[in-house]
Amino acid sequence: MPPTAYSTKREGDLFTLTFFLPKTQIGYARYILEAYDNLGIQSTPTHSTQTTWSVPKSRRGEAEQLLTALLSEISAEESAPHADGSLPPQKTALDPSSP
Repeated sequence: MPPTAYSTKREGDLFTLTFFLPKTQIGYARYILEAYDNLGIQSTPTHSTQTTWSVPKSRRGEAEQLLTALLSEISAEESAPHADGSLPPQKTALDPSSP
């Protein structure tokens, strides 16, 4: 299922934004986050698609805007037709191959 949502949790002076990505997009998300100097830090447990951004509370709004745009972009890419015109397989929450 394409990524569309995230959860937020406050931890002292940091907020964590937690979300799931396709494995092929985790590096791209890190690259995008790192392009914004001092916006936050990305972590992903080994063998997991759960991704967390830790951001200062003063930059939470900026990070949430960036994450919303990133998730929308990835979601659009995941559902876009292939070069041959075929559509990607539709996954459901019950599909064990869903990220």
